[in-house]
Amino acid sequence: VSDFPPPPSVSRSNKKAARQQSEQARSNASHTGLSSAAKATVEDMKASLGPKNFKQLKRLTKDFAQEQLSPEGYVDQAASLFERGYVDQDFWSYLPSLLESCPNEDAAQHALDYMTVELEVLCLLYGQELPL
Repeated sequence: VSDFPPPPSVSRSNKKAARQQSEQARSNASHTGLSSAAKATVEDMKASLGPKNFKQLKRLTKDFAQEQLSPEGYVDQAASLFERGYVDQDFWSYLPSLLESCPNEDAAQHALDYMTVELEVLCLLYGQELPL
C-alpha cells in the first residue's frame, strides 16, 4: 500500500477546458510576437543552465536535429535540465527558439505542439501556472 494519494481524476469537460486555455495562451503568445521576442542568446542559455546542462542541451538538440531523438523525448529530456522543469520560465523562453531553428520542421512542430498543448494541459490540471 502506498502513502501517495491517487492522481486527481479529471472530467472530460475539465480536460477540454484546460486544453482550450492552453491553446488560447499559445495563440495569444504568437499574436503578440512572444515567440520572436523570446529568442535567446547562447550566453543567456549558458548563464541560465550552467556549463554542464548547457552542453547536455546542445547534445540533445544535435541528436534531435539528426532525428536520433523523438520530439517528445527531446522536450522531456530538455525540461529535466532546467531547475524547475516544465514550469521553468527559461524552459519556455529558450526551447521554442531552439525548435524554431531546427532543420527538421515537421519534428520541430511536433515538439512545439507537445510542449504547448500536452504539457500545458498537465500543468493546468495539477494547478501549476505556466510562465507564458
